[in-house]
Amino acid sequence: EKPAPFDGGWGWLVCLASFWVHGAVFGLINCFGVLYPEIYRLTEDDERA
Repeated sequence: EKPAPFDGGWGWLVCLASFWVHGAVFGLINCFGVLYPEIYRLTEDDERA
């Protein structure tokens, strides 16, 4: 009989979830320069704030 994996297969789920989170975080960081003018316009702050 084949032995069961030590983690029960949860390691792959954790690995995929970490790739997804890293992709989302770095994607937001890299596109923030594009989003900033729209956020600035929506909040209607002046330049002194």
